[in-house]
Amino acid sequence: VGEVPSEATMTRLVSWACDDDFANFRAKSETPHVRTPGNLRTVCIQSLVETFQVEDSDEWCAGALLTRFKGGMLVWFRGRYQDSVMWAGDPSLQSEERPRQSFQRIMVQYKSRCMTWLPDDMADSQRLAHLLDELTHTMDSEFSSKMLMRLTHDRIKSRTQCSALASELVDLIEGANAPIFGMDTTGIATHWNKMTSCLTGIKKEEAIGQPVSKLLNLSVYAAKELDAVSQCAQLGYVVKPIQLTVTSRGGLFEYEGTVAPGDDVDLFLGPTVSRDISGRPGNVMFVGQDVTEVRNTLAKCMDIEAGYQRVISGSASPIFGVSTDGLITDWNTATVSMTKVSQDEAIGKPFLGTHGVFGGLISVTDQDILTKLEILVHGALFSDKDGQGNVGLGAEGNQEGMKASQFEFSCINKDGKRVEILIMASCRSTAASHDRTDQTASAIFFAVDVSEKKALEVANTAYIAAKAASQAKSEQIGFLCHELRNPLNGVI
Repeated sequence: VGEVPSEATMTRLVSWACDDDFANFRAKSETPHVRTPGNLRTVCIQSLVETFQVEDSDEWCAGALLTRFKGGMLVWFRGRYQDSVMWAGDPSLQSEERPRQSFQRIMVQYKSRCMTWLPDDMADSQRLAHLLDELTHTMDSEFSSKMLMRLTHDRIKSRTQCSALASELVDLIEGANAPIFGMDTTGIATHWNKMTSCLTGIKKEEAIGQPVSKLLNLSVYAAKELDAVSQCAQLGYVVKPIQLTVTSRGGLFEYEGTVAPGDDVDLFLGPTVSRDISGRPGNVMFVGQDVTEVRNTLAKCMDIEAGYQRVISGSASPIFGVSTDGLITDWNTATVSMTKVSQDEAIGKPFLGTHGVFGGLISVTDQDILTKLEILVHGALFSDKDGQGNVGLGAEGNQEGMKASQFEFSCINKDGKRVEILIMASCRSTAASHDRTDQTASAIFFAVDVSEKKALEVANTAYIAAKAASQAKSEQIGFLCHELRNPLNGVI
């Protein structure tokens, strides 16, 4: 049952078990309680190479557990354990099941050996051998024939079901709406479904039996990455999916007019290893996803983002952005010129507070300004937008004399100069829709330096006041002159 070693190995093992060498191992065996001593003998072999004193071979089997009974012999094989284990204890005690007498670390190499046979394994083998012994001596020939026929029928039925399941899996892989291809341990293509042919322009008949790296025309780096992922997956490691860019020969079937020759196709591939009945790794299947459209969309979004950054950086008006965490994300050149705070000092720092930009590097003339700025930031990030896409401060802000989409305040820049700033807030959303559940990436503030305007307003107000005073003075002097001239005229 299952996979067994070669016929030569089986013959040598049976010959060894039937001669006197096997009897020498009787001292190591344990006799089950259900049989009389001597009827059942069990011996475990961890390394056939060491026991037979032969050179190491490519045989997958490394150890065996033998149990003899009257009707024959039960042999349980185990494969190689290609690893080393760190144990604690006396280095002279190389048997893992024996108690350790110290905590000294030792390294046990299991090359050409199997994992240790435990007492439970020997007990299970003896129970099964005892059952076979009883069946051999108690069942008559008719019952045995029926039993063999039933077992044969069940085996044929099981194989038929496995074949049907395998056929369904093959049909599923072939008709899957995702690119799937397989390769063996040497990198030769073993599977190539229809979707892979559609995207790469390589038919299944051309692909099977050819190196995958050559078929996909991969670069040296991509070929090494694919081979490394395949090897790690075969060794049982958890492997993350990889992305490969493949140059298509032209779309096939329904993709004939969609993918042109020379187009790059981006595949997001996840490896899956198929294993045989003994657990040894076989072919590696790569289940992929065509992410070309996603890549193109992402490239367009990055171009838009780059254009957006260029607009902000090259704008003559001061523009800066604040994230949902209250950190500054954008700080253009005009803002640097107005505040005298460099981009390195501003970006990534808190927008408000003693350790931030406003309230720290830039002093404010009134502490209430920080509160109003915080209200404006909160409104830009989390409140509803008005019809023009601007964010207001609400009724509370209007009651304090601030407009719904802008706020004017005074501050002292880093050079100690008083600056009058008028800022307007706008919301930059990461989603296409504008409902309340959308997450906003940042709030964008457009600022205007109104210091000169305010100075002109003050000067104009002073000029008007001086002009009015001068006019009033002239009128008063004229009135006095008139009053003095009338009596004098009468005297004259």
